[in-house]
Parts: sequence; structure tokens; C-alpha cells
Amino acid sequence: MSRFIRTATVLIAVFATFPALAGDRETGTAPAPLTGRKAEVVKRVEDMSKLTQEIVDSQFSFAELGFQEFQTQAYLTALL
Repeated sequence: MSRFIRTATVLIAVFATFPALAGDRETGTAPAPLTGRKAEVVKRVEDMSKLTQEIVDSQFSFAELGFQEFQTQAYLTALL
């Protein structure tokens, strides 16, 4: 699962579990201390989306057998 999808899923789960973090549903505003942080998280997720898609595309292009992912291992090691 891509990192973008995992991050988005975690954010959805957090805000579904803790509705107070989502802000006022009637006015659609977030609590003041969280507004900046939410914007920062959204920006960071969006900034990583292109890189995440490139990584996923590269991994699938190697077409290696399970437990024999030598090209994938070299590619991810180089990224890290």
C-alpha cells in the first residue's frame, strides 16, 4: 500500500475516532491550534504524493518473484 494511502487512511481514522479534532461540523472550522497543523499535514502528504507514485510504479516495473526482489531492494536502499 502506498505511503500516501496509508497516511490518508490514518488521518481519516484519527478524525473519525476523535471528532473534536475535526472542529465544528456546522461551521466547518477547525479549532484554532489545529488549523495550522492540519494544513501542514495536508501539504506534506500532497508533497509526497508524486514521489510515492514514482516509487510504486518503479517497484511494479521490476516484476520480480516473491522473496527474490533484488532490483527492488537495490532501488529502495538507494532511496534511503
